[in-house]
Amino acid sequence: LAQAWRPVSDLGVGLAGTRAAPPSPREHIMITTAASGVRWLAAQPRIDGFLAKLASYETMQAMGVYFLGTPQVPPETVLSVLIGLFLSFLLMVRMVPKVRLGVWAFFYFWLSSDKKTRKPDDASPDIHAASCKKMKVVFIRHGQSEWNAVFNEGSKLALPIRLARALISEAFMFFDQDSLFIDSPLDEVGIRQSWQLM
Repeated sequence: LAQAWRPVSDLGVGLAGTRAAPPSPREHIMITTAASGVRWLAAQPRIDGFLAKLASYETMQAMGVYFLGTPQVPPETVLSVLIGLFLSFLLMVRMVPKVRLGVWAFFYFWLSSDKKTRKPDDASPDIHAASCKKMKVVFIRHGQSEWNAVFNEGSKLALPIRLARALISEAFMFFDQDSLFIDSPLDEVGIRQSWQLM
């Protein structure tokens, strides 16, 4: 972190073209402490071996040439990048509800037992017994949603265009509660279908 700060402070140019202010004593202490912690952690044998293996990959070496001008990426730099990515991920989880929902769905998919199907344990009822009562059950599926309309309406040849348009719309709604994929709202056809049931 201290190595990453030095070229920025030497440059001394802010976003607006003004000279950047040097770090305050408190910021300097925080940066120095964080850098010392990263160096200590990177020096641990198991972590150092893992970081050295990561640094040996061609992709990491290419990134080192692009950003640092050398293919030899120090272990503390690799660890700083990993910590930065992890903190950025935590920030996204904290600020974006869809990221939280996606993380929850990922863990639920892999850790839940819902995907393991089994036959019911209850015995087959005697439908001719006197105690058996008949009941009429009506199942109502939801009306056509915006997501259903992508696949159900129009020509199949135009499906890639409709799907691309839906993906672009979803990208613009990334920070909003609305979504075409998650709890997709009813479209005009679905709203009419719902009114027809009333």
